Amino acid sequence: MTPLLTSLLSSSSRCCAARAIWNFPVMVLPPLIMAQVGPVLPPKAAMAVEVAVVGCLIMSCVPPALGAFAQTDEMESSNMEPQFQGLKDSKGELVTKFFFNKGL
Repeated sequence: MTPLLTSLLSSSSRCCAARAIWNFPVMVLPPLIMAQVGPVLPPKAAMAVEVAVVGCLIMSCVPPALGAFAQTDEMESSNMEPQFQGLKDSKGELVTKFFFNKGL
């Protein structure tokens, strides 16, 4: 496997893991909670409780999931395309690592 493909698979797997982490609680917990609470409530109250449960889970689960992996990352120049290998900085030293902001 080429270094570029290895880097691509690593970053893609971290992205998929973060998305699974923040979607799991919001997709799984509301039905489990509402299966217990919903039958004892009137329909309008059940709808309001479900919206509140989903809102609380989004506010409490998404931020930690976003923080599961650092926002900045680094990559060895040997794992990048040929045009990024062998570059020199302003001091004339060989650039061996690139640092980048992954964004959200």
